[in-house]
Amino acid sequence: MTDTTARLAPDHTVWSVWMEDSDSWDGVALYADEQTALAHAAADWIGSEYGQPDPDDPEQIVHTLTWTKPYSQWQLADEGRDTGIRVAEANVYRPATPDEIAAQDAERARREAEYAALPRMSMAEAIEALTA
Repeated sequence: MTDTTARLAPDHTVWSVWMEDSDSWDGVALYADEQTALAHAAADWIGSEYGQPDPDDPEQIVHTLTWTKPYSQWQLADEGRDTGIRVAEANVYRPATPDEIAAQDAERARREAEYAALPRMSMAEAIEALTA
């Protein structure tokens, strides 16, 4: 039987910028590279929170922004306070080629065979092994 399901393959990576729980930030911005995403997100935060900086004002307050990556996404803090700004990697997909579909099928068959080769025991045997 031939699988006629449409298949996808990763095409390239983008970086997605958003603000959690915010009505003032509309949607998500996508960037081609991580450093640009981080820089634009920080600049947008300063602009939206404090107004656009004036480069000629020596009295202007400087804010300490820090990026941390505790999980799989960057988080921006302003003076140690979480801003809700997030930057994360995202894949863009395209239709898979026949060769990629064949490789996907081969990988799935390999994983299924590996799983099938694992030792098995019934629930009764497992309970007996735990209580012995």
